[in-house]
Amino acid sequence: MTKSDGFQAIEKPLASLPATVRNLILDHFHTLTRYEPVIGIMGKTGSGKSSVCNALFAGEVTPVSDITACTREALHFVFTAANTA
Repeated sequence: MTKSDGFQAIEKPLASLPATVRNLILDHFHTLTRYEPVIGIMGKTGSGKSSVCNALFAGEVTPVSDITACTREALHFVFTAANTA
């Protein structure tokens, strides 16, 4: 595993601290930078939840229809930002 430049920049000044304190700070830093939020969209059948997902993901990730409800099961999508390590 390679460490990012940002992580190394924080790690160097902490080198003079006791190992337990340094590790505690680095663990918290790692937790904050690796956080993956989970967003749920709930609503009545045919209310446009799939359309919202398609708009958020800027593409057709789930089918939509003007006539009938298309999604019967819960769907899960993962968004990966281009600048994450």
